[in-house]
Amino acid sequence: LNTGIRYDYFDYITNPGSVSPRAGISYKLTPVTSINASAGIFRQNPEYIWLATDQSNKDLNNLRADHYIFGIDHFFSSDLRMTAEIYEKNYSEYPVSVDNPTYILVNGGAEYGPNFVTKAVSEGKGKVRGFDFSLQKKLTGIGVYGMFNYSYMDSKFKALAGGEVPGAFEQKHQLNLILGYQVANDWLIGLKYKFATGKPYTPYNVQASTLAGRGVYNMELYNSERTPDYMRVDLRVDKKFGFGNFALVTYIEFQNLLNRENVSEYYWDNDKNEVGKILHWGFFPVGGFSLQF
Repeated sequence: LNTGIRYDYFDYITNPGSVSPRAGISYKLTPVTSINASAGIFRQNPEYIWLATDQSNKDLNNLRADHYIFGIDHFFSSDLRMTAEIYEKNYSEYPVSVDNPTYILVNGGAEYGPNFVTKAVSEGKGKVRGFDFSLQKKLTGIGVYGMFNYSYMDSKFKALAGGEVPGAFEQKHQLNLILGYQVANDWLIGLKYKFATGKPYTPYNVQASTLAGRGVYNMELYNSERTPDYMRVDLRVDKKFGFGNFALVTYIEFQNLLNRENVSEYYWDNDKNEVGKILHWGFFPVGGFSLQF
């Protein structure tokens, strides 16, 4: 059993102090199976940019998140491990814009869409639920190794208006698979697959943007659209060369082997006066080496 408490003090805001208690417990059911649970309150200061934008934003409270987690850990053998975890996070006292009542400030930023800040109040709420599952086979010599991870997330945030919308960070389904084979003591080959559903984003008002010659978000459709699903396959080969007291390890990796087009985000192209898109890397071979002594 572990318990703790944290106190934060930030004298720039009207309510400067906050207390964050938390606790966790782990129990071994059998020599190979254990369960764990934890709960806690976590507080975070408002971002400086929010506080500096409007004098009244000094009345913003520290953001609050209540976490509840339960998990299980099981060893099928010394080299095969399974873990599973469910969680719920309840958010409150999140800053929301008064002038743009559908906008939750915590969803802003360089990656997550519009980040204009005016007068705000600490009345935003949210909830995130999900689970994570992983199965790992360790490399123990010549043969197969690998890892399988799957995550599910459902998030809902509410500003002053507009109803519940998903968090900008939400990708409901994420799957990662690593599968490798050690051919010999000095040869290793591995394949990596990643899939994730698209991220929410706020679309542009195309008509207003075209007339203005710049991007104008349709805030009535805040976080209502999603980017296309992400999928990528990587292939890697490692070769080790022994030289007495040291070894040279070389590798070559083919990232995005299938050269799939994965959209990172959308932006307004001022030159073409239309919506453009920023892509992740396409097919990209890389190589390298390291010395082991």
